[in-house]
Amino acid sequence: MLKIDFSQPARQSNAAIFIIIYHLYKNWIKRLLPVLAGVLFGSGKTWVLLLTFGIFIVFVAILGIIYFYKYTFQIIDNELIIHKGVFKTTKLNIPFERIQSINFKQTILHQMLSVVELEVDTAGSSKIEFDLRAIPIQKANALRQIILESNPHIATEEEPTRPAPTEKKLFQLSFGELVKVGLTQNHIKSGLIPFALYFWLRDLLHSGGIELDELASEYAEPERIYQLSLFIIGMLVIIYALASMLISLIMSIIRFFDLSLYRQEDGFSVSYGLLTKRQITIKDEKIQIVKWEDNLLRKLPGIYNMQIKQAAAATVKQKNSSIFLAGIPQGRIRHFLDTYFKDVDYEMERYTSISQWWFIRRMVIITLLLLLTIGVATYYPFHPMFGIMIGGWLFLYLSSYLYFRKKRIGINDDVIHIKGGHFGDENELMQIYKIQGVQLSQSPFQRRKDLASIVLFTAAGNLNIPYIPLETARIIRDFVLKVVETDQRNWM
Repeated sequence: MLKIDFSQPARQSNAAIFIIIYHLYKNWIKRLLPVLAGVLFGSGKTWVLLLTFGIFIVFVAILGIIYFYKYTFQIIDNELIIHKGVFKTTKLNIPFERIQSINFKQTILHQMLSVVELEVDTAGSSKIEFDLRAIPIQKANALRQIILESNPHIATEEEPTRPAPTEKKLFQLSFGELVKVGLTQNHIKSGLIPFALYFWLRDLLHSGGIELDELASEYAEPERIYQLSLFIIGMLVIIYALASMLISLIMSIIRFFDLSLYRQEDGFSVSYGLLTKRQITIKDEKIQIVKWEDNLLRKLPGIYNMQIKQAAAATVKQKNSSIFLAGIPQGRIRHFLDTYFKDVDYEMERYTSISQWWFIRRMVIITLLLLLTIGVATYYPFHPMFGIMIGGWLFLYLSSYLYFRKKRIGINDDVIHIKGGHFGDENELMQIYKIQGVQLSQSPFQRRKDLASIVLFTAAGNLNIPYIPLETARIIRDFVLKVVETDQRNWM
């Protein structure tokens, strides 16, 4: 590792000037677009347009340059100290122990300038605490290593540099596996893009005086319009399905290209991305929950999406506080669990299912809604919404039944494992000593049936265990609280 002294105030790479100005232009244009449009087009004079645009360009560029020169960072006494501001200087002190994650990001512009963006997320913050827009990769690695080790010591000429930690690649997503990820994504979400494009084109033609319905009536005989409509609808469904799959595939390749997971001395790191490259690191002690799930499409090739959730403030977005891995086979998940848990036994001898009363109560509610729908439908027997509501009732019934059959809880001396899912399978696994609190609750209905629900509070979100026997819920609550109170290991 390079011998870099962070004890003195330092600026970002000179390339940061261009990146800062670019982001200022983007943000200011979004905010001032209505005002600029009024000034530019309200006068109707070309010289006013050019002068206003020129003043805006120069003003934002000057702000970006001032911001760059006034933005410095340094390390003093286990703290990362930031000075920033344009008209007013702000000092930000970030103790190492508050830092949750340090991630790298490289857009195409960063790659062209041979720099990276470094993002620092801290406990108690609802967003990224601060980021260095552009610094050399060697300097970014050195800064991150010092912070992760919670050691502000800077290597000097008289003292040897600490060797870089060993890093072992656990797996890398091949292009063929990446294609599987794209083909098994949520195509309904991707299909919203061509759906929106269709209505945009329709409105565009309408604004130009072209009506598709009138064209169909003009160039087709009335008796053939119905047949033509069925043909067009069939073609649109096929095109929609193909377009959705293609969009999912392209988006998956762009996002997860070259996805690789590495094992470090005391944590994991993942890198991925085609246009924007990201590198995220999580230490073992900050990992709270390991979650993996599939859906109907992913069951065919036998792959899962996996999340490694770390401790974060409740207001921090989940995507900023976890590692997301796509297209992972069961064997690689087991390899990761063996690596992370080490000597901890995460296998379960038995699982507890939730009570059938959960399903019965839910079906009573859904059926009452169905009967209400049928009552309304007697006044409109041929309304298409009636069929849609019946289909929705069948979907809710099947979804509830699958959830009831799959929801199970396993617990041993070290780990709790919650299984579930609807049309796919979902697994959540975490070490008990990292649980922050337990809540046992009973509704009036549950009290009559001697049932209870449990919520396990963690620093990465809550885990819910609904409708289990009251005695079992009390045993789980008391055991978890005993482990939490007596275990002295650091969970953050």
